[in-house]
Amino acid sequence: MRRAFIALPLLALAACALPEGAAPRPDRVSLGGTQMAVSFPDGTRCTADVPLTGGTGQLSDCAYPLDWQVAITKRNYLEPILGVAVSPYATVSLTDAAGRTTQFRLPVPARDWR
Repeated sequence: MRRAFIALPLLALAACALPEGAAPRPDRVSLGGTQMAVSFPDGTRCTADVPLTGGTGQLSDCAYPLDWQVAITKRNYLEPILGVAVSPYATVSLTDAAGRTTQFRLPVPARDWR
């Protein structure tokens, strides 16, 4: 019985572990001007240059290489004044090597702020 109490937490931890080679899912994305920043739960932060019209690419100089796609709906009307401090209206899709896609809408709706 005592062994079961020790084994259960270890099995639970093993079930939560990422498969080998799998990247953690990004938890935050910001986009301002032509710079995109992607943050991960472990504190890793990666950046990429994104054309003003959006596009596709890869976070190649990152601990977690992801393919990205940015679809710009429209530029923020405050961008000429505030520059990179404001985000365009866009959808960002990040796909890992296993084919898992995480999608973000920008700017982040106020109800989603943490």
